[in-house]
Amino acid sequence: MVELRRFMKMGGEHFTIIRDGKKIGEIEGLRNTEQSSKRKYVGFYPQSDIKPGDWIKGILSNDEHYIVDTASNIVNGKVFQIKGYYVTKAQYERRSENEATTIYNIGNAYGSIIDSQQVATINNSYNLEEIRDLIEQHGKEDKVKFNEMVDKAEEKKEEITTERKCPKIFISHSSSDKNYVSKLIELLDGIGLNEKHIFCSSIAGYGIPLGQDIYDYLKLQFETHNLHIILVLSQNYYNSIPCMNEMGAAWILQNRYTTILLPGFEFKEIKGAINPRQIGLKLDSDLTDIKEKLGQLKDELLNEFGLSAVSDIRWEQKRDIFINSITIKNEQTLLQNVLVLSNTIKGRVFDANDVVEEFRSFERNSNLMVDIFAYTGETIFKIITDFLKKLDETYCPFRELRIRLLVKDLSSQSVIPYDESLKENINYRESTIEFSRVNMTTFLASLKSHQSRLGHKIKICFETKVYKLEPFHKGIIINNLSAYWALYPIVKGVRASDPETWDYRGLEASFCELKYGRSDGESGIIHSISEWFNTIWDSPFSKPYNDH
Repeated sequence: MVELRRFMKMGGEHFTIIRDGKKIGEIEGLRNTEQSSKRKYVGFYPQSDIKPGDWIKGILSNDEHYIVDTASNIVNGKVFQIKGYYVTKAQYERRSENEATTIYNIGNAYGSIIDSQQVATINNSYNLEEIRDLIEQHGKEDKVKFNEMVDKAEEKKEEITTERKCPKIFISHSSSDKNYVSKLIELLDGIGLNEKHIFCSSIAGYGIPLGQDIYDYLKLQFETHNLHIILVLSQNYYNSIPCMNEMGAAWILQNRYTTILLPGFEFKEIKGAINPRQIGLKLDSDLTDIKEKLGQLKDELLNEFGLSAVSDIRWEQKRDIFINSITIKNEQTLLQNVLVLSNTIKGRVFDANDVVEEFRSFERNSNLMVDIFAYTGETIFKIITDFLKKLDETYCPFRELRIRLLVKDLSSQSVIPYDESLKENINYRESTIEFSRVNMTTFLASLKSHQSRLGHKIKICFETKVYKLEPFHKGIIINNLSAYWALYPIVKGVRASDPETWDYRGLEASFCELKYGRSDGESGIIHSISEWFNTIWDSPFSKPYNDH
């Protein structure tokens, strides 16, 4: 449940409650305007004792308001706030008068007649308050109606003032998701939005200026701009009290908002003060849907900020860079988690032949699921074919063997390796492409041969997909219980030799062994690796090898 308390601290004020002519206590409230009806109200805590017919008087401002009606605001089945709709003291007094009305003789722009006046009193140099004073002095029967006209003018003036506020994007996010948000800002920068148009607390140049109070500055953003809130939703977001407060502020102040769901976060998990049925952008949904919704957001922001249109070529380049960066970010986070275990795995480095023996230890299981991810992976392919060969030659206890192979999309451009301190040989990398195609073709032919011969023993399901893998991603996951990860920076570092080139061809792969249940940290990494593989496998960014 979103809390009002911090919003009250940022923008609330204290009022004295007067009921039946007697002061009954003090109350804290937050002034606001209901966007749908344009009615003014003060939001009070759910437990507040406020009723229609009460007067509230600002302790600091000294202005008085008459509560004409109250209503409960319900969020997720609970009362979030009590709305006290009000009129000003002057409005209340005018509406209480029961005088008969007549028709005004309204003159030209330079002079107007009030009621029975013979000489024009109002001219276009008066402000609305001065006009009210003149109505009180000279108006008779029709003061009420004329004041209602001025009320309407005041409302229109407020609408115009609101419309003239500069638009600004407020990115509400968890600091734990900073890397995602930085990529979003790069995308927005690509369509012409800069630090003047965007507030983002985690990114240098877009956040709170040095020396400024955090809550005062946030309050200023809500007061002085027409904010478009971009809610970057994740489990991290919902675990953050400041994030929930920002969400609540956007809801209370009726700001326009857009929801962006980070990978792994589902629409059904949306809760709090926003509408889970409102269409948002999910960054791991169908690729066509992602592109379409990013395009809609781009068009909306260009129109909102009055910016020039971006060429289709430039937009598509920026958009695709953003989409690719989101998936690469997932992979780099996973790699960093594995790196944490580098000291733990120092004594558990396996060569290819060792892995085959470890691989066979799973033969006791009735079903075997093997997930393989490889940049080119000649060594990994050899492990699998050797294993299948041994199954072919000996008794096989499996009922079913399922193999999912995720390999490099050779049609996509290679990316610079994660560890930029390592040198890379560009010519070596380019020569690898043809080698990889031949290697892959040979492996698939061998696999089909084994599949045909083993068909009478076990059911073999085999699928291959291509994906833009990074060089450091080579490994095997077995039944989600064990993993062998070929990470050259770790393995070479453990063995005290620094590689001068990445082993793109996988000819010298060694494997770090990880087993579920050995420690909480290791089990967590196994789970992360398995989750990462399934996410990529099911994502629109991977496609069947046959379609490649």
